[in-house]
Amino acid sequence: MQRYRHLLLKQTSLILLLLFVTASCAYFPRIIYITAAPTASQPDTKTLRPQPTQTLPQEPTQKPTEKPLSTPTLLPTKTITPTPNFNDSTFQPQSVDELQSFVLSRLNQGKKVSELTDFFHRQASTKTWTDSYAIDFDGDGKNELFFYSLLRQDNFDQNIYWIVKEVDGQYKIEYSKNENAEYGANVKIVDDFNRDDLPDLIFTRPMPGNGSGADVFMARLENTEYIIRQIATTDQIIDEIRAGIPDASGIKQIIITGFQAGWGSSGPGRTVEETFSAKGNAYELTNSRYLPSKYRIHVLQDAQVAYDIGDEKLAVKLWGLAAHDATLENYPSMWIENDIPEKYQPAYAVYRLYTHYLIIGDETNTQKYLRELNNKYPEGSPGGEFIALSHEAKRLLDISQDPEVVCDGIYEYLNSTDENVNFLMDHWYWGDHNLNIVEFCPVSRE
Repeated sequence: MQRYRHLLLKQTSLILLLLFVTASCAYFPRIIYITAAPTASQPDTKTLRPQPTQTLPQEPTQKPTEKPLSTPTLLPTKTITPTPNFNDSTFQPQSVDELQSFVLSRLNQGKKVSELTDFFHRQASTKTWTDSYAIDFDGDGKNELFFYSLLRQDNFDQNIYWIVKEVDGQYKIEYSKNENAEYGANVKIVDDFNRDDLPDLIFTRPMPGNGSGADVFMARLENTEYIIRQIATTDQIIDEIRAGIPDASGIKQIIITGFQAGWGSSGPGRTVEETFSAKGNAYELTNSRYLPSKYRIHVLQDAQVAYDIGDEKLAVKLWGLAAHDATLENYPSMWIENDIPEKYQPAYAVYRLYTHYLIIGDETNTQKYLRELNNKYPEGSPGGEFIALSHEAKRLLDISQDPEVVCDGIYEYLNSTDENVNFLMDHWYWGDHNLNIVEFCPVSRE
């Protein structure tokens, strides 16, 4: 019996051992499978990396943001994105760089200068005005392009002067000068002023304000460099520039013909000719003269100028024209509502002839012009006041025998309280020519 129990215990132990081994074999392979599964999936993850993922499509969205950056810069190359068509009047440069880039791009795309200038002339009523001039500054047989532009911006206007040259088939800016100003370039001329066998460009820019006066500039090639500099200033409204004769230094003078506004800007203006001579890098005014005028008051003005510089012969001739030339136009006083210039101005000229011959002792001509005053302008009629003035001049000369005393006496007489004389003085404000009391004196005050 005991032996039977012992045998049963051994069998039971054996069965338990087998069950344990069987269970172990079934359990541990499952653990290996679980732990090995992640390592088996790692190579698959690596092989997916070169393939498109959700983050990789971001690259195409970045490239379009880079391409448009080159479009508005308008770089001066043939591959540049075209700017608006020349027929598109809506194109309007907003800066100097944009204006110049636009011009360069069009030139490098094969457009002619005439097309550029035509385009900008059509824009003249807007904020930009541009014109050009073709000049062979360096004498190589090919014209450079001189542009002058006016770019109107919010708070100020800019003048841009720039020179463009073609180099190896591409146009580029050789020189550029920007200035704040209200007006662009105006009158211009090309000539060899410094006589170096290369052309020089002279142009003007009106001064701001009332439009009277201008600055004068020169553009040229100087010591292999392009320059644009101001060389002179004039008070005239310029009509014309021309080259004069060479001065002592061998450089041609600059002659400017301009218009000088009337006195108080209400009378007829004068045409003035000014001569400028070279002085260093600039030019200085060396002579100025009035050109002949159709107005009687201007002839009277020229007579006084001649008299003041001692040219009595010319003064007498001009007084004679003012007194007797019926083709001269009369301009009324700005101070008298119903002035009669066709009476007062010739009468004044006759009075000046009378006092001139009175002072030099020419009795024949003295009596001649006194008779003319009495016959044409009797006392009590317009201009008759000069008869009384003539008698006063003779009285003073008879007393003093001194022309200076006569002049001072006329001065006092004109400033008297006599109403007729005060009325007479108002007639001397003729437009731009204020005939003051000095011009009633029979002697020069220069």
